[in-house]
Amino acid sequence: MTDTTTPSPTPVVTTITPPAPAGEPPEVIALRAAEEARVKFEAALAATQAKAAEKQRETESETERLKREVEELRARASAIESITKTHERDQNDARLAALRRMGLIEGLSDANALALAPKVDPRDPAGLVALEQWRQGNASLFRSQGPTQAQVLEKLTPAIDKLPKSALFSTDKLLGRLYGGKK
Repeated sequence: MTDTTTPSPTPVVTTITPPAPAGEPPEVIALRAAEEARVKFEAALAATQAKAAEKQRETESETERLKREVEELRARASAIESITKTHERDQNDARLAALRRMGLIEGLSDANALALAPKVDPRDPAGLVALEQWRQGNASLFRSQGPTQAQVLEKLTPAIDKLPKSALFSTDKLLGRLYGGKK
């Protein structure tokens, strides 16, 4: 008996060749050897095909996994982009509202105002300071800020008190009584 093994990473195929009967013609011996080689080749081919099929399944599953990951990443990127746009829109709205409260002239469009003004968040104290500094540097884009009502009253009250008392509007005369004077 002859013991033959195939050296390869595939499963080992062991074949036992029965002894050739005495007096067989060489063609039969060659045919038997060819048949053994064919069986070994088919076994090796089947093992190689099985490995290739397994590798292909692994590759396909890896490809599918990567496709799923790509889709997940695209969905995340889309969500982040949406959130970023919403944040930018909210920040621009707040910046524009702050600029309008500061007296930005109406003739300047919202788009132009946003393009000119610094890109800061006016809800943040540092951003509000930056907008105020920008306003001071670009005063021609803002309505003149007149004195407040309190400032006007503060200046007028002493001036009114210094005026001579009027006979017509004194608190003891008829018109003075009509307007809350002595009765």
